[in-house]
Amino acid sequence: MEEGFRERNAEKMLKSLASPIQFVYTARHDLKANNILEEAIVFAYTHKSADVIGIDDERVTELLDFADEKKLRAAGDPLPSELHSGAFRVYRGEADPERNGRGLSWTPDFSNARFYAERQTHNPLTDVENPVPVVFRMEITVDQILFYNKD
Repeated sequence: MEEGFRERNAEKMLKSLASPIQFVYTARHDLKANNILEEAIVFAYTHKSADVIGIDDERVTELLDFADEKKLRAAGDPLPSELHSGAFRVYRGEADPERNGRGLSWTPDFSNARFYAERQTHNPLTDVENPVPVVFRMEITVDQILFYNKD
């Protein structure tokens, strides 16, 4: 991890951690001072082995608000061309209809959202008493996207 920090390489720094997003939240001031906060956020939030469990939505929101918006978007993947103009529909899969689609991760792919909704209903670690898969949808514009991840 120290080597990744010295090299200002978020992936090297975070890939071995059990909860990289929690580390990024805790070290946010140092990461920002070293100009790697936004890269670290995107890696921690999207990496396949990343676990966002252990940090609540409020702290993630606080972390995203602390980041530089332009750097955060630049740290993500380029937006697909169909997302560059006008409003478009995004989806979010949930196991708890009571959440009303509250959450930070949305996808333009309905089947991807459905996968997450169904996966959560079979997760023994879910805190939902009687999970029911549901997919929420909404219309957004490009300026509402903090960063994009093609995966």
